[in-house]
Amino acid sequence: MTISLKHKFHSAIPDAGDPTIVQPSNWNDEHDLVQSTGKLLGRVTAGDGVTEELTPVQVRALLNVADGATANQTDAFLLSRANHTGTQLAATISDFSTAADARVSAAIGVTVQAYDADLASWAGVTRASGFDAFAATPSSANLRALLTDETGTGAAYFQGGNLGTPSAGVLTNATGLPLSTGVTGTLAVDNGGTPIPIYATTVTLAAATVPNTITAVQVADFSSLGDSGGHRRKRVTSQPTWGGIRSTDRFLPNGTIDAANGGWWDVDEAYPNELMFGGVASASNAVQTAAIQSMLDYCASGFGGKKATNLRLHTITTTINVPAGVTLEWGAGFTANPTFAWWTKAFNGAMITVGEGSRIIRPQLTGDGANFTGVGISIATGNNQYIHDPYIVDMASAPIDFPTGGVGVSFTCYGGYLSNHTNGGDGVSFPATELTTTGYRFFTNTKLVNSIYNLKNGNMTQIVGGYSAGMDFSANTTGRVLVSLHRCATTTLTIYGREHHIANCSIGGDVVFDASCQYVDFIGNLCSNITLNAAAHDNSVIATTPGATITDNSGVTSNVILHSAMAKVGPLTVAGAALPATDDGGALGSRTKEWSDLFLASGGVVNWANGDVTITHSSNALAFAGAANGYSFDQKLIVTVGQVSFPATQNPSGDANTLDDYERGTYTPTWTGSVTNPAIGNGTLSGTYVKIGRLVHVDILMQTGSTTTYGSGVWSFSLPFTATSTAGAGVVSAFDAGTANRVGAVQILTTTTIGMVSDGGGNNWGTLIPQTWANGDYLKASITYIAAQ
Repeated sequence: MTISLKHKFHSAIPDAGDPTIVQPSNWNDEHDLVQSTGKLLGRVTAGDGVTEELTPVQVRALLNVADGATANQTDAFLLSRANHTGTQLAATISDFSTAADARVSAAIGVTVQAYDADLASWAGVTRASGFDAFAATPSSANLRALLTDETGTGAAYFQGGNLGTPSAGVLTNATGLPLSTGVTGTLAVDNGGTPIPIYATTVTLAAATVPNTITAVQVADFSSLGDSGGHRRKRVTSQPTWGGIRSTDRFLPNGTIDAANGGWWDVDEAYPNELMFGGVASASNAVQTAAIQSMLDYCASGFGGKKATNLRLHTITTTINVPAGVTLEWGAGFTANPTFAWWTKAFNGAMITVGEGSRIIRPQLTGDGANFTGVGISIATGNNQYIHDPYIVDMASAPIDFPTGGVGVSFTCYGGYLSNHTNGGDGVSFPATELTTTGYRFFTNTKLVNSIYNLKNGNMTQIVGGYSAGMDFSANTTGRVLVSLHRCATTTLTIYGREHHIANCSIGGDVVFDASCQYVDFIGNLCSNITLNAAAHDNSVIATTPGATITDNSGVTSNVILHSAMAKVGPLTVAGAALPATDDGGALGSRTKEWSDLFLASGGVVNWANGDVTITHSSNALAFAGAANGYSFDQKLIVTVGQVSFPATQNPSGDANTLDDYERGTYTPTWTGSVTNPAIGNGTLSGTYVKIGRLVHVDILMQTGSTTTYGSGVWSFSLPFTATSTAGAGVVSAFDAGTANRVGAVQILTTTTIGMVSDGGGNNWGTLIPQTWANGDYLKASITYIAAQ
């Protein structure tokens, strides 16, 4: 039949006169169905829809016919059983039953069990009690009756199903229970105690109405599943001072209702952390900071204070106060990766303040000192604080600061690493004023990296071990400082004040005692030179550094000064400097008691009349100074090495019998012409000289080249030293390449130049005299004259 494709609805309206629009006859007319060559119409897309053009592959898939099936095969091939697959009724196969019976008979008793009437029913099988009931009805109850070691009642659950609430019994040795993702209800406490309900988060608890019989709950997470803020809470009689969570009910712990104070839940943890108070990673920096403070305030509310633990890194947005008696400990160790648990400052001001008896263990703080001002830890109130292994770096001000005198008494810092943002800045800063009855702050094995102890007037500061970039005593006039076994890398340590004790330390440079120093003990320290300024008195200095000098400008005799290198047991019994009773009041040895040898250290000085004449040693050299009237020798001076050295710059003498200079060297004479100047080009022009006192001998050698130009007029050549006059003469020779040798005389033209002349008038040497100069010619001149100086 012919396929017809028309609209289902037939329009009876006649056509209009406008041929550009679709007419009713067009609507009613037969429609053309266009399709591609080699395609069939159908639909392979799932569901009802538009008819699709199908490819041969899609058509075969719909018909479930493989590509090329039965193609190119004969009828004989297709009819042959050998080529068949699939199944066929046994009744249609000839001789099948006979062959099968024969094979079965042969197997009975060999590989097949012979018929046994006992096996025809359950009667011949011994079964466990309850087996038949379970086989007929496989329920949990029938399975429980069949098992011999099962206890309890209820439905049986298997892996893949939910673990329901058992009606009786205790779940033991269960691991991997996902408390934060689906376990709800109650947990048995103490093997039969009051059950504790579990709430997913504090948000869930706040929205809950908790029965009045429940006084403790467990929160799986803080604000969202998986944020690790899980903890235990208990009902309390009013809102906790730090904040707390309030459920929708208004029950008190005794079960009564109190609209004003009921429904409040406090944290109930012996070792709280900031995650329990909302300091989770998903919270904002401000919320995390507030959570840390809430944790510390919670700890302070406990009797005698509790220990709080910081578990993760935070950006701190305001000052954290560690209340009196509270311990704050970082979960990470001193050498932990800083990105794990340290606090980064994001505000101006002190990062942490502490109270009476607070303890901070392994704090890890970074101040971002380029952007935010303020100290690290401020000890502004209370006493007896303790900080262990602090890691406080990049602070714009001191990592540890004592802003006020009279507080931080008996403060202790053990170990740690402190660093100011600025090289040489304060690592620890002490009070500007303080009474001598307070203070007593202890630092043991603390390392101040590129930072200093700013001692100010802090009293009884004790520093043992560790190292620093310096110790600033500049304002320390009343405080007392005790330092031992410390490495101080400053190049100059100036000590101010009184009653300090500095022993067995390593100082990176010189040490200076200010005039204010009194009763200062400086004993057994390694340093460079030591100087006691005027008015420093009653100090004890025992130096042990070999080669270091002690200069006593104090002007008093009350200082005890001893250099260990001079304190010997043996022939030398002098301790310190060997001084006569009065100036010029004693001799070193005598006519009959002479010293055999005098040994001076490198750099030693022999000094006469306070510097009138000195002999100073340096490596392999002696320097004589002073002696304005000279050194006299009553015998000839023997120079065994045969050399006498003069300074590079002459020190002229007016004495006719004084040799004041010796020099030899080379120079390049300036060659000029009286009309136009010549140029040596690729020729050579050089001079050598020897100067002995004012006597100068000069040799000049010139060889002309192919590019040498000779100027015009009379030639002149410069001298290395100015002559005293134009007197004096020398000799000159010239070689005319390929022709002849010529000779003449050298005369001083001016005190700075010489010229050459041949015998007879008007024979001053120049471009054409004594020859026409050309490539390869030579000029050799010598003269000895007296220099002006």
